[in-house]
Amino acid sequence: MKAKSKRPISYSRPTFNVPYNTGKVKIGQYYVPPKYVEEDVDMLELQSYLIHDPRVLNRRYWTEKILLIISLFVLTVVLFASDKK
Repeated sequence: MKAKSKRPISYSRPTFNVPYNTGKVKIGQYYVPPKYVEEDVDMLELQSYLIHDPRVLNRRYWTEKILLIISLFVLTVVLFASDKK
């Protein structure tokens, strides 16, 4: 019987070179990192309106409802105040 060597077990992940060569296929040979896209506040807002972002639509919906309620309240107060004169 051969004596087993007592090497410490390494739990670190192996590092691979890109492209990873399997012998038949080179994985990642034509990989190109994604290009940087500049993010502007106006651009993101426009995109959210164009793709109908629910978060923006929900905020817009409630904003319009609150403005409608406030304007109706102001209109009611003005009408009642003008009747007393």
